[in-house]
Amino acid sequence: MNRDNRLGNLRLVFPLKFSLIMFVQLILQCSCSEDSMPPEIHISAFPMVGDTTIVFEFNGSKTMDDNTKLEGLFFRWDFQSDGIWDTDFGNNPVSVQRYYLPGIQKTTCEVKDCDGNVSSSFIEIYVLPTNPFVDTLIDSRDHQAYKIVKINQDWWMADNLNFGKWLPSEQEQLDNQIPEKYYLDDDSIRNKKIGGLYLWHEALNYSYGNGTKQGLCPPGWHIPSLLDWNKLLKNMDLWYAWNYFGKEGLSGLNINVGAAANRRFDKMNWEPQNHFFWSSDYQRLEFLNEAAPWVFYWGETWGSIGVRYLHVYYDGSDGLWSMGSNYASIRCIKNK
Repeated sequence: MNRDNRLGNLRLVFPLKFSLIMFVQLILQCSCSEDSMPPEIHISAFPMVGDTTIVFEFNGSKTMDDNTKLEGLFFRWDFQSDGIWDTDFGNNPVSVQRYYLPGIQKTTCEVKDCDGNVSSSFIEIYVLPTNPFVDTLIDSRDHQAYKIVKINQDWWMADNLNFGKWLPSEQEQLDNQIPEKYYLDDDSIRNKKIGGLYLWHEALNYSYGNGTKQGLCPPGWHIPSLLDWNKLLKNMDLWYAWNYFGKEGLSGLNINVGAAANRRFDKMNWEPQNHFFWSSDYQRLEFLNEAAPWVFYWGETWGSIGVRYLHVYYDGSDGLWSMGSNYASIRCIKNK
């Protein structure tokens, strides 16, 4: 046999071998017996709540079939559930979609096994629009203007409070009937837009106990409670909350604009990377006689957002005042 004939036979054999391998793989993905039961579909979406800037991921990888492994199942998707399939059947159980219209969006998935049995299911997600509830608050005490937004039926300040007399950081904020604040890095020009940084006692205007606390907020507004802060994240993926509440997020809240500071052994440490906001609630740690206020914090990494309390703020009654003081931003919420 000459060389050309041998090459010709090889060209014929290789495609046949490849086709045979693919056929064997398909056979292995199905059992030997025929099955009349359709696949049992399990689909999920991430996130379940998003906005028009988010790409949603739909996942059917937990779908099960008695006669076909996952690799042998075929998926197709109708992202508007309007009867028009947006994808062809394919082996990938994951698909993505972005929605440009707000509201409840219904997505249908159809799955076919190797015996031709077909079943379908759907999932609903909620797509939020740009927040239409935006207004301006004028503080009657000093006539400063603050952007405010309405979220979950609550009006929030979308700017940090900037009320009170500015102090250089070597002077401590005191209970002297004068509202006092620091600016990040002691820079009253460059960091004025970030707003003031306040001792927790100062933020509460030295008024403690349970109930709504105006603190240093404008009349008709108050320091958010632990419940107020947690309500922001209710039923919302943290990954999405990071996008929605962050800078230029569609909520308009801009909650990652803020700062923090702490004083340790009379040395001030500025924390521009930490965005802490005071709560009116605190936890009493009796074994140290420590008042540990709750803060809403915004970290540097995706999903690092939530409520926690600061351990090292001492109330002074046991002589440990010098061990530490914390300073954070203030966002106010409107009284109902």
